[in-house]
Amino acid sequence: MILSPQTISVLQNFQTINSAIVINPGNTIKTISPTKTVFASATVPDQFVKKFAIYDLSRFLGVVSLSKQSELQFSDSHMIITQGSSKIKYTYCDPSLIVTPPDKQIKVDKEIVIDLTPEILQKVLKAMQILGFN
Repeated sequence: MILSPQTISVLQNFQTINSAIVINPGNTIKTISPTKTVFASATVPDQFVKKFAIYDLSRFLGVVSLSKQSELQFSDSHMIITQGSSKIKYTYCDPSLIVTPPDKQIKVDKEIVIDLTPEILQKVLKAMQILGFN
């Protein structure tokens, strides 16, 4: 499996919520902050075939980004990331070490709907950085 740019983008965004993640079989990726105050879910174009846990998502993404065509092969305890003639064995972590979102579907009633443009988001993120907020 080669991760699509959309899946990589989702994982990059999710690492800001929680540096670790458990990915279940299918094409839905979920994460929750360690304090359980922020939850995110995304449907991605890639289909994952097995459940696995990554303790340091930024390190994993760094390894995958070493090549534009990193191919992932999943086994029970690790994945092999192939990049041309190079191979990296990336060992999974124990899923119990990671704060994970609940299995049940979270129903959210829309009380407020906003249109958040990329420009507005960048201004908010810059203001948060200046003020020292996470």
